[in-house]
Parts: sequence; structure tokens; C-alpha cells
Amino acid sequence: MSYTKKGKKEKVDVVQQAKERKAAQKASQQVDVRAAMEARAVTLAVPLILYTGTDDDKHKANLIAFHGTQEEFDAAFMQHNARQSQSAQMGAGLYATPKKEEARGYGTYLIECHIKTGAKLLDLSDRQIALKLRTDGVKPDEWADANPRAVVKFGVSYYLIKTCDVDFRDG
Repeated sequence: MSYTKKGKKEKVDVVQQAKERKAAQKASQQVDVRAAMEARAVTLAVPLILYTGTDDDKHKANLIAFHGTQEEFDAAFMQHNARQSQSAQMGAGLYATPKKEEARGYGTYLIECHIKTGAKLLDLSDRQIALKLRTDGVKPDEWADANPRAVVKFGVSYYLIKTCDVDFRDG
């Protein structure tokens, strides 16, 4: 119970008030996850060469012919990957590795991906970066959905290409 100015008793739901305060606090602390991740990305000083494999010859042809904008990249290749791998660890994009033999395990067609100088690289395998992102309020389970415009390294030799700053060639 609490008292008003006139001295009348008024029922107050303390639990409900606490929930409302917590919801308001959470709303005020919303983090732009993509921006936070892109802020942690570094600019590549030298090109990075990765490989991806596919069994889809049309997809291979589209990749090799691709010279477009980020929006076109998102529409064509990230959606293709989302259909191919619903349970992908880091969400939609092109999964790649610097190891040709490993990439061949994902398809008979090998595609060489030349990530251009100046592209962004976000190294989530770096504990310092991962810790800083968590400190910024970015949870690991949000990483896949954030879709930063970068190449995301998420293991010793695993990368996810989410940027159009790449040239594709026959592997």
C-alpha cells in the first residue's frame, strides 16, 4: 500500500512496477548490434583469399559474374545461403575457408574468393573483440542475425563473407 497526498490508501502492484521499470530500462539500452560489430571490424591492408564450394552450377556462375552493390549481394547470395543452410552457425552469407581441400568437401565446384584491400574483417575468434562486443551489450546469439557488412572470422579457419567487396573466380 502507498499513500496519496490526501492520505487515502491506494493499492500498488510492486511486482508490476518492477517489471515496467526493467522493460523501460531495457528499451533505453537497445544496442545497434550491426553498428557495434562493424565498429570492431578492421580494414584489410592486403587482400584475403578464401575458398567456398558448391554443387549448384548456376550459383557458381552467378558468383563469378557478380559485380554489384551490397543490396544485390544481400538479395542474391545471402538468401541463397539461407535456403541452403537453415542451421548455419553465423547466419546467411557465403561460408569460406583458406583451405582448398576443406572447401571441396562442400561441393564439386570450387570458387576462389578474393576479398579486396579495404574490406572490413571482423574477427570473432579473437577473445578481446568478442569480450568487447559483450561489454557493448552484443550477445553471441545476436551475432548471426546482425549481418555486419564484413568478412566475419569465427573460428581458426572459418570465415563468413557478408560483404560485396570480393572478386569471385574459378577455383
